Amino acid sequence: MREKTRKYYIIGMIVLVSLVILCHIFYQNSFEKSKDISVDEIMQILGYKKTNSELFIYEKTEFELEITVIFDFVASKCYKNNYEFDLMGNVFVKDGEYYLTHELVKTIFNVEIHSDGVEVMKYELHEWTKYKLVAHAGGVVRNGEINSVYTNSVEALIQNYNLGHRLFEFDFNMTTDGVLASVHEWDNFGHLNGESMSYEEWKDFKTNGYPMTEGRYTTMIIDDILDHMVINKDMILITDTKSMDASDEEQIIIFQQIYDKAIVRGEGLIDRIIPQIYNEHMYDVIKEVYDFPSIIYTLYATESSYDTIIDFVLSHDDIKVVTIGYYSQHYSFGFINAFNANDKIVYVFTLNTYEEAQECIDLGIKGFYTDFLLPNDIEVIESLMDK
Repeated sequence: MREKTRKYYIIGMIVLVSLVILCHIFYQNSFEKSKDISVDEIMQILGYKKTNSELFIYEKTEFELEITVIFDFVASKCYKNNYEFDLMGNVFVKDGEYYLTHELVKTIFNVEIHSDGVEVMKYELHEWTKYKLVAHAGGVVRNGEINSVYTNSVEALIQNYNLGHRLFEFDFNMTTDGVLASVHEWDNFGHLNGESMSYEEWKDFKTNGYPMTEGRYTTMIIDDILDHMVINKDMILITDTKSMDASDEEQIIIFQQIYDKAIVRGEGLIDRIIPQIYNEHMYDVIKEVYDFPSIIYTLYATESSYDTIIDFVLSHDDIKVVTIGYYSQHYSFGFINAFNANDKIVYVFTLNTYEEAQECIDLGIKGFYTDFLLPNDIEVIESLMDK
């Protein structure tokens, strides 16, 4: 009898402890999902100082960058430097104070809320592949007068981030004095004579886009792009270094500069940089600089056979994505399915219409480099296909 009673007692204690643990987990999840934080509280936690007692203006310095955040509750907008966020439906007033929802804080500041504070969002390996669109050369600049592509400009980056892009591809070429400039090539986007520019010339230069315009767009070097990635910790960079003909030494110089500039800007930024390689040998070269967790194999310059490419990609866990040209020699169901069947993903470049995207989705392609399409467009395309 005593043994039986003891047995029930032990079972009861196990059940009780299990319930306590489940309640704690439920409470923690509920807290993290529903916790609303006053504006002043969250800004203080994030290290911002309120610079105007009447207006909701906050400032802080991060890696020598002045970051200013302005909440305009009348217009239902938040401005973080030149970036704009919609507050609609994610703000409420309680006892005269403005409160922000967990999701809004996550969207604007890229932090996770926990019961014991906040932490910068951490990304799982290859999590960036959830984004189906890559803003090609920063994406199109829409300025009413003309839509300019290939600008690799500040205007492209800011405008397309504000429109929903988070995955950006930028082109890079060296200046005459060894600085990595964001430019497709010097022939059409510099002095139009094919000659490289110096760092000072490029920084003072106003570049054009395609179709050709007079110079009007703000140029960037690698430092500028990385600064924007400090401000927005959900921004991801894909490099197009145009280095398929470069020597090993030249490629190492390029990626060493990317690494050196990124690593000083804070933990985690370097792992939001995704190099594109153009052949199998380039993989080994850039790994000498840093063990980038994600790499894209872009096939437009490779001379390798189908079987060699497939075997190489399947044997490397850090290569999740293969990029092919629209209607290139690799554009076939058999080639694409060889990757899909092995948990790899194929992106295609460069698509700008619904019809092209629908065709590629039917073929099994999962992502697209684009000048014009926006994340909302993909949702529309997929809804149309479902019907």
